[in-house]
Amino acid sequence: AVRGAVAGLMAEVLEGHLREHVAAEDISAEQRRDEVEEVVAILRTYLR
Repeated sequence: AVRGAVAGLMAEVLEGHLREHVAAEDISAEQRRDEVEEVVAILRTYLR
């Protein structure tokens, strides 16, 4: 049950981060790359 709750929370956090930072139209390509790297690092940590 706890794993399901954590997975749901992680999905919400990642969705919010992606929508606000990575998908934002007013950021540079460099900022977008940095944000993507942040998401990848989070996913790698979570999926271990």
